[in-house]
Amino acid sequence: MMATLNDLITEAGLRKKELADQSGVDVATIIRIGNGKATTRVTVVKLVRILEKYLDRSIDLDSIEGLNINK
Repeated sequence: MMATLNDLITEAGLRKKELADQSGVDVATIIRIGNGKATTRVTVVKLVRILEKYLDRSIDLDSIEGLNINK
């Protein structure tokens, strides 16, 4: 089963505010991305780098369900 961004944040044991502080991505932006709003690959990579640290594994962007990444 593919995980959503929100699933990964929960699994990492992070609050969105903590992820925002560590990634430099605004909380409102993280919420919008989690709700399927369009975002850039660069922004998602910033989030995924932090999540990977907490989850101790690599995360393929294409494996995250519900992302709407502009090319």
